[in-house]
Amino acid sequence: MNQNTDFPQSSSSFRFSDPDRPQAENSAPQPESDSIRRSPLEILQKTDARSVGNVPNEITPEPETPSGNDSAMQTVPRSEASEDISSDTSAATVPMESALPMAENRSIAMTQFRALASEPFVHGAFPELQTPTPPVCTAMNTNLPNETLPFNAVASGKGIGPLKKEFQSLIQFGRIPMEETLELQYILGQGKQGIVFFSERKSVDGFTLPIALKFFEPHSFQQPEDYAEAMKYSARVASVVSRIQHEHLLAVRNWSMQNQIRVMEMEWVDGYDLSELLDHQILTHMSTRFTPEAYENCLKVILSPGLHHPRFKAGVALYIIRDCLKAFQALHELRIVHSDIKPANIMLTKTGGVKIIDIGAAFFIDSPPSRTFYSPYYAAPEMLAINGMEQVSPQSDLASLGYVFIQLLSGRFPFTRLQNGQPSINLTRKELLEQKSSLIDRLPEILPEDVRQNEILVHFCQRMIHPDPEKRFQSAQDAVVDATDGLSVIQRSLVNMGLYSDFDYDLKSWISTLGYPSPRRKK
Repeated sequence: MNQNTDFPQSSSSFRFSDPDRPQAENSAPQPESDSIRRSPLEILQKTDARSVGNVPNEITPEPETPSGNDSAMQTVPRSEASEDISSDTSAATVPMESALPMAENRSIAMTQFRALASEPFVHGAFPELQTPTPPVCTAMNTNLPNETLPFNAVASGKGIGPLKKEFQSLIQFGRIPMEETLELQYILGQGKQGIVFFSERKSVDGFTLPIALKFFEPHSFQQPEDYAEAMKYSARVASVVSRIQHEHLLAVRNWSMQNQIRVMEMEWVDGYDLSELLDHQILTHMSTRFTPEAYENCLKVILSPGLHHPRFKAGVALYIIRDCLKAFQALHELRIVHSDIKPANIMLTKTGGVKIIDIGAAFFIDSPPSRTFYSPYYAAPEMLAINGMEQVSPQSDLASLGYVFIQLLSGRFPFTRLQNGQPSINLTRKELLEQKSSLIDRLPEILPEDVRQNEILVHFCQRMIHPDPEKRFQSAQDAVVDATDGLSVIQRSLVNMGLYSDFDYDLKSWISTLGYPSPRRKK
């Protein structure tokens, strides 16, 4: 481990010194009582009487006293010891040795470090790495048992010299030139915004990483400038979402441009979206794929026949919706709405998890774009209005998720009209608005009998899809914890009725065995 933690041109080195007694870089040896340095373990053993959060400013022997008021101790304010990650986009890593000094010294050094690292393509961005110097601070005991050493370590041979120079040059450069290729293999999905491909990021030594690449189409724009402006806005949203790191949100990894066409790189999810799992042929496939006992168990716990397509059992549907609400909470706290929630944008992974995907249409509530993309069938009523963008709020996402929830529970499309004697989902905007306004009253005839018997569940659906946004749940968290109609109350009622189980395990077992033909699998 490199003990030298001095940053270039820093007025305060990362060492332990008394601020009231200046000390030169190469000061003369102090008397024995002033020069002793102790390891972190020894320091902790000497701080029993000190308050939590206090940091020693000088590591010198001290008389053992029962008093916790030590003039050599200084409390690090929480506001100074933490950094604002929402505004700091640097990836600088503070060495272990710098975890103990005072916060103001660390802040100065980190500021200078970032200033150097941000200079574009400056060779020698880290001059302190050019000539290794003896460590200034010896507080870290190099004899600690957790130090990492190469197995059967030997001194470097002379032949490794050129490679060592390349290593030193690379880490001083400040940026890393990558050698990799992206190969498009097959289409994962396609919509009005663009096409999503399954791809592999191939690098050196045979390393490959499966990814999803979304290519944004320019077809719906009048001028290249309009496309470029819209893409800049989407890139800002994607940049914010990429920092959320939520288990139920698809991870955004990069945003690039190829011949003026924008490409968003995302994690690839091994699983199925809900539109695939609601396919009317999936039950027939399951009957041939599963043993008779396993098939019957799936019908009781996970999926059963519905009017237009299979329907999920109430417990599984609640499990899916609850995880979606957790993802909503993370988005809405940053004043971002997804705006395109539908079955195709909710995935079940092979590990039994739930992920909301495709944030390409997401936007900031406080500064909505001039135009956006959404699916009218699942859009909230206010989004279908002429000035809908001005009325969009987090409650709009809740309404869309409510429509999906009702479809999962009922096994039928919530908005249909008869066309040649058959139900059709091809409705006009006016027809959609009328049916969405009346859906709250039509729920008893849409929901199956076993769902209608749970009044709390029916009330939950009504509050999710109420045509008036003010009468919906006020937030995603409210939809979960509301003491009257929240999901937590419904879940307890299902437990009491014996209808709740370990659904993540059930879903994992089901999906891993399903083997249903899907565009998300290579043919």
